[in-house]
Amino acid sequence: MKDQERDLFNETDLLCEQYYKDVYQYCLYFTNNRSDTEDLTKETFMKVLKALPSVNHRSKVKTWVIRNIMKILI
Repeated sequence: MKDQERDLFNETDLLCEQYYKDVYQYCLYFTNNRSDTEDLTKETFMKVLKALPSVNHRSKVKTWVIRNIMKILI
């Protein structure tokens, strides 16, 4: 594994670990349904992780993740 790939993998793991609870709680607040929340949480992380290499890191990561949730909910 190349250093760049390893860094991306570590960043991905850290991102999921750090924000999973926040994403889940945010989705639960809007759906009030655990099954829908689990689906939305998975979808959010799939989109976030796919877009991760192109993030410009100008905004806070949590803000960026929440913005992705809102795009999915709308």
